[in-house]
Amino acid sequence: VIRSDLEPEQGQRGRAPALLLLADAESAAGDLLQALPAAPRSGAAARRVAQIRGRVSDALTPVQRAGCALLDQLARHAPDGIFIGDSAQPVYAGLTVFAPPRTGAFFSSATGYGTLGYGLPAAIGAWIAAPDRPVFCLIGDGGLQFSLPEMGSATEIGAAITMILWNNHGYGEIRNVMVGAGIAPLGVDIHSPDFAALAKGYGWQHIRISDLADLDRCLAETGPLPRVIEIDEMGMISATLS
Repeated sequence: VIRSDLEPEQGQRGRAPALLLLADAESAAGDLLQALPAAPRSGAAARRVAQIRGRVSDALTPVQRAGCALLDQLARHAPDGIFIGDSAQPVYAGLTVFAPPRTGAFFSSATGYGTLGYGLPAAIGAWIAAPDRPVFCLIGDGGLQFSLPEMGSATEIGAAITMILWNNHGYGEIRNVMVGAGIAPLGVDIHSPDFAALAKGYGWQHIRISDLADLDRCLAETGPLPRVIEIDEMGMISATLS
């Protein structure tokens, strides 16, 4: 594993790389491409990536499977879409095996720095940059409360955003890590507000769904934007496994 990162400590997180390049990702990638010998495209690399992705998919947890199924569904519906991920369960899952339909279509803050709340303002920025493309914000109920007032900003400029709100009634990822480590959960079971009422107050449409069939129906409807599609995590997991 060769890893490029600006931050030495971050570069050692997860699987330790054989070589850590302390560099900007874009410049490092450009230098690596120049150093590599020219070779015909045989397709072997793509086949190997597909095999690895398949093995990783087989090892996913139920919540990760549900998150990846959600992302795949969104990509099938909007192959030209832009998918903005906050620090949220479906985004963590997507970082493992999700293959967006085009480059420059999947942006995420779920890199280990705990940047909760990034998703909504970043989605607004994506819509400003590309108002002719569908923009999806994937965010959890905990993360949204870090930048909730930006729903008003989106309304003010008429940003046609679809927010996919993954509700696990707290900081689900942190809670799972605590439980897995044998630590009594602390500070992770936060109050979850009435998002339907909040959406109405900010001028957003709100829809609550429980499975991917419901999501298909919502996406097929040409209702007003911006809108919130709220998903209950446990309901989605059950529907995905059934």
